[in-house]
Amino acid sequence: MKTLVLKKAIIAAVIVLAVVTASCDFFGGPKIDDGIVGYTEDGRPLVQLTIGTGGSAGRAMAHEFAVGAVDFYEVVFNQNGTYYRTSWHKGQTGIIILPRDGHEYQVDATEAICFAGIYSSKLLLAVGLLDVATTIDINTTEVTFELVSLNTDVSFDALTTTFKITEPVEYFTEVILGGTILHKYEDIRNQAYPIYLVPNDTSGIEATYDITASAGDIGDYVSGIIVTEAEVRTHAYYGPDDDYAPINSPTITNNPAGALALPLELAFDTRDNNGLCGIFIELTVQAIDVAAGGIEWNIWGGTFNHQLDAGKDVLSRGGAVLLGIGDLSSTYIIVNADP
Repeated sequence: MKTLVLKKAIIAAVIVLAVVTASCDFFGGPKIDDGIVGYTEDGRPLVQLTIGTGGSAGRAMAHEFAVGAVDFYEVVFNQNGTYYRTSWHKGQTGIIILPRDGHEYQVDATEAICFAGIYSSKLLLAVGLLDVATTIDINTTEVTFELVSLNTDVSFDALTTTFKITEPVEYFTEVILGGTILHKYEDIRNQAYPIYLVPNDTSGIEATYDITASAGDIGDYVSGIIVTEAEVRTHAYYGPDDDYAPINSPTITNNPAGALALPLELAFDTRDNNGLCGIFIELTVQAIDVAAGGIEWNIWGGTFNHQLDAGKDVLSRGGAVLLGIGDLSSTYIIVNADP
């Protein structure tokens, strides 16, 4: 299982053009007149839709990493519970067949959506909707998807960071830290990472982990992002004992299955150890509906998900959030209180 990914303004905006063609038979069979390539069981004509990712799409990927990283796409259309989908690699032409029956697809994540990401890991980097409501009829020449990147920002700003401790209330990130995260960890490269403090030997600790869009409201997309698995994993970074295991059973409590709910709500218990521990999310998602038979994509906190996240300001690709558990002064950890 794995991810929803997101990251640090990976894609500013991507335009994917889908052009209905009337002159080519991409499947090698005989072309029926007017661009019709076949018929549905109830007699509606089917037309080919070609989906290109060149031209304006390439120029829209302003960030260097986006141009190199996004190499795979999937598109799903939903016509009243009947699904039409396709996928293709960067450099190829995507082809999909839709009924030419006058059906109007709205700018709605449950009706048409595009996923874009990394093929090898199926890491989801961006999602897109139709730019306008589109009717597939004899006059249709093209449809356009506009994509936005999925972003996180684990940072030293307690008011804007996308990860926050919410329970116990005395550890609530926004309140107790007054807008600034006061502790940091520096690695051997002098890279600083925010530390989120929680008490040790405590049950029912709660936190939120949010995902945002590079443009617009992420809420416009989540109904078409269907969660099939949701997990939180841990990695101990520093502690006083060889068998150091500072937290128990971290879970995501508000995404058992169905449309992605944001922010993610996390819950975990801490043991009586003191130290630093990293946690990172792994979501498995599909486009619109599992019944569409689509690809299982992953959403992570970063492309290198188990590594610490230093925030988007330094273009960090890590996805793990660093927890400071208990009395850090009682361990051999050096914590700098001035971020």
